[in-house]
Amino acid sequence: MPVLSQRADERGEGVFWQEWKRALRRAERVADVFLLPTVIDADAGARDRYTNIGRVGGTKEFFGRHLLQAPDGLLDEPARDDLRSRFAPRPD
Repeated sequence: MPVLSQRADERGEGVFWQEWKRALRRAERVADVFLLPTVIDADAGARDRYTNIGRVGGTKEFFGRHLLQAPDGLLDEPARDDLRSRFAPRPD
């Protein structure tokens, strides 16, 4: 669950960049949804101003995936419903 934000975008260096690259490579081998990128900026349009995320290290792929919204770090109702359904117990 990569956490995307304007602040993270401004960081040119950080361990999370390596983690994201590894997760993207692993996602190619996983049949189910493996990555759930989540935008936590309060301003819904902030991601449009990112200069690194979405352009560097394969992260463009994040925006084509199951992108969740969590303004100020709080998942919105559609995102909560999505996560509930994904992690609900499945009948055997």
